[in-house]
Amino acid sequence: MQLADVEFSFTFNSKVGIDIPDEYEAKEIPDFEKFNGKILNAVSKTKKNTGIIINSRKMQGNVRSGSACLNNIPRFISGI
Repeated sequence: MQLADVEFSFTFNSKVGIDIPDEYEAKEIPDFEKFNGKILNAVSKTKKNTGIIINSRKMQGNVRSGSACLNNIPRFISGI
C-alpha cells in the first residue's frame, strides 16, 4: 500500500464581537490559546485580580440542547 502526501491548513476569521464595559481592557490572545478555544481575555483597569475570560469548547454530538444549556450557565464567584 502506498501512502499519499496530505497537506492541511486552516484559517478562521471570526466576525463576532462583544461589548465589554469601559472599565475592562481586552488583552492580546496568543495563537496557541486561540487554538485551545480562548475567545476573550479582558482585565479590569481599576480592580485587582478582576477580569473576563470566555472560552469555547467542542460539544459532544449526542448531548441534548436543554441539558447543555443548563450545564453551561455562567457561574460567578465573589471575592476573587
